[in-house]
Amino acid sequence: MNKIEKLVKDYSSQKLKEIIGQQSSSFSETFIDYAKDELIRRGETFTFNVELEKEVAAMTDTDLKNIVEKKWNDFHLEYLEIARKEYLKRGFKNTTTDEEQDEDKWADEKRYPALRTIAGIYYAFAWIIGIVAVIIVFISWSKGDETGKLMIAIPTLVVGALIVLGLLATSESIKVFIDIEENTRKTNE
Repeated sequence: MNKIEKLVKDYSSQKLKEIIGQQSSSFSETFIDYAKDELIRRGETFTFNVELEKEVAAMTDTDLKNIVEKKWNDFHLEYLEIARKEYLKRGFKNTTTDEEQDEDKWADEKRYPALRTIAGIYYAFAWIIGIVAVIIVFISWSKGDETGKLMIAIPTLVVGALIVLGLLATSESIKVFIDIEENTRKTNE
């Protein structure tokens, strides 16, 4: 959390409303934007920017739907709240279906198929090696003398567990890198 966000969160709602009402020049525009966002998050009401209200009221239905339904993450909360109120005033309802959201998720799943396949292969090998190690332990335990059982079972179990953990970690690391790329791309969009 940066200094402006922390400062805004520490102010009372009443103080934030006063600052916004005055649009004091001693505060930066960034501070004012964060103050408005914080008041909206708190569920407080205040007078919205009249110019923004006029701009949103003049929007076409298509542009308004695009902001509220799809590109809402690209705007300050004040702008989005004004757009949402206008959207409801015009009688619209969110028409984005679960299938469309699933299609967006599917589009992300199509990226980096080779890395996803390699991660899946590592994951499968981890299970196979784990099962083989357990089978070897059971076979060595059922046959042979006491010393032979321990000489084979314990090292097999330890080495098998280490290999399984290494393969699972590699698989998950690949998935983490893919997730980082997806989140970074979505943030930049």
